[in-house]
Amino acid sequence: MNYNRDIEAFPLLRRILTKIYGDAPIPYNSPTDMGVNRVGFAITDDEVVCEASNQEIIRRYYAGQCDYKRGIGTLEAAQRGKYIMEESGLSPQDRPVVKAALEKEADAKVPVVALQLPNGKIITGKQSDTMTASAACLLNCIKELAEIGDSIHLLPPVILNAIGQLGSDVLKHQRRSLDSKEVLIALSISAVTNPAAEAAKNQLQNLRHLQAHSTVILQSRRRHLPKPRNHGNLRTTICWHKPILHKLTPSPLHSDEGFFFGLAQSSSKHPVPALRFP
Repeated sequence: MNYNRDIEAFPLLRRILTKIYGDAPIPYNSPTDMGVNRVGFAITDDEVVCEASNQEIIRRYYAGQCDYKRGIGTLEAAQRGKYIMEESGLSPQDRPVVKAALEKEADAKVPVVALQLPNGKIITGKQSDTMTASAACLLNCIKELAEIGDSIHLLPPVILNAIGQLGSDVLKHQRRSLDSKEVLIALSISAVTNPAAEAAKNQLQNLRHLQAHSTVILQSRRRHLPKPRNHGNLRTTICWHKPILHKLTPSPLHSDEGFFFGLAQSSSKHPVPALRFP
């Protein structure tokens, strides 16, 4: 939109409207009436819009914090996001997945990802020697949606161990835990012979547009599955594969095995200087 162009064109538009409406008042009395003043008329549920706006403020707060932690954002921008959040009377705890993830992390002492399902239930996944927190959360969510019991294994341990050994022994990966992409590939293979895995895989499409939070900054392979969205790569919210999930926020901490491939363990547990984190 070009507001200057609206100003230039408004006199002509006013003459046209005057001829159309005759003696009746015209609907637009200034260029502003044609733009921002009309936005409110498009809102049909103010409560829903306010809640979505509050969640976006918190997501942008986390984005600013993480940008600064990675060295790609400024301290001023990070503090500005925190100021806007506090001026709006909000805190990170107003994002339900944040509270759930932090509480689980405090209990498990490992990185955690929490995701809120469409019915409001929050599912968590924690880091383990077998898979990353995001991969564990992904499996737990689709099992919940498919109503599959915890005792049923979607992926046979022997397959998980074989994939892990391939990555560490042959490909010489620094990490041993399987990420989301690797787990989904294993799930697709298992679904050929395992009806439970097939039922769980069919639930992936129901994870679109859900809210999630990670207690650590995810590595690039964990921030997205094969194709990242331009809107949600590094600068805004972390995203998984576009058909699956976006609107995932990370806490501004690097994981132990983390962002610098194990070289930043000492700094991963410390928040950004001059900033207060939840």
